[in-house]
Amino acid sequence: FFFLMIRRPPRSTQSRSSAASDVYKRQHGDCKRLNMSFIPLVVLGLVLFVAIALFFRAYNAPAARNRRNAEEALKRETDWLRNRRIYLMREHGQADKENNEEEKKKIWREVEDVDFRLNEIRYEWELLQRGEVPSAPVSYTHLT
Repeated sequence: FFFLMIRRPPRSTQSRSSAASDVYKRQHGDCKRLNMSFIPLVVLGLVLFVAIALFFRAYNAPAARNRRNAEEALKRETDWLRNRRIYLMREHGQADKENNEEEKKKIWREVEDVDFRLNEIRYEWELLQRGEVPSAPVSYTHLT
């Protein structure tokens, strides 16, 4: 880039206020001004970068929290349903000993409902692992 620089005035020019000398001085002054004007732009860029990074972190935090809450809710419901199924199978065994066919059918329908919901939970869990949002959970508290 040396060929783009304006040459320094020759030594034969005694006056410091010659036109060539002024151009040379202005050229270096412009470079200093240009370098100084970069500092606010760099600072502004860094501030914008940090602000955008914080915005996206704050924007994604509720999604991660919702996902954790959904996982915990599915785990709690799965545990409850498994315990309910164990209880129902004991009740079914008791009804079988008593030869109570009506009670056995009623209990078996509830076992099928519990199994169906466990399969739904398995599917919702797969959706969560892929990052998709499962449908709103269904309450099965009426089964108790």
